[in-house]
Amino acid sequence: YMSVKNVGNEDINIESVVLAGDEAENVTKTIPAGGKVEITASFSSLVLDAGTTVVEGVLVTDGGVYPFSAYVITTS
Repeated sequence: YMSVKNVGNEDINIESVVLAGDEAENVTKTIPAGGKVEITASFSSLVLDAGTTVVEGVLVTDGGVYPFSAYVITTS
């Protein structure tokens, strides 16, 4: 999951989350001005090389496209 805060003075709509070229399923959310939301992103075809610890992605909103880095946490 990821936590996203809107530091602006207008509501913003999250349209998609893209991680390593794969678009997450069902992540549309509205973040109120000054508010914060947690997003759970599921990726159906994301494939990472063994040992990958950081992946680059973008958050696509109606206010622009914002790059981010995500840390990979694996569980067994």
